Amino acid sequence: MLSGICVLDQFYIIFSTHLIIFSNKG
Repeated sequence: MLSGICVLDQFYIIFSTHLIIFSNKG
């Protein structure tokens, strides 16, 4: 499933993860 992911998708996932972490830190 992750084998066909593109670079933009990877960047979006990383960006979303960082956004969630920063929002949880408050």
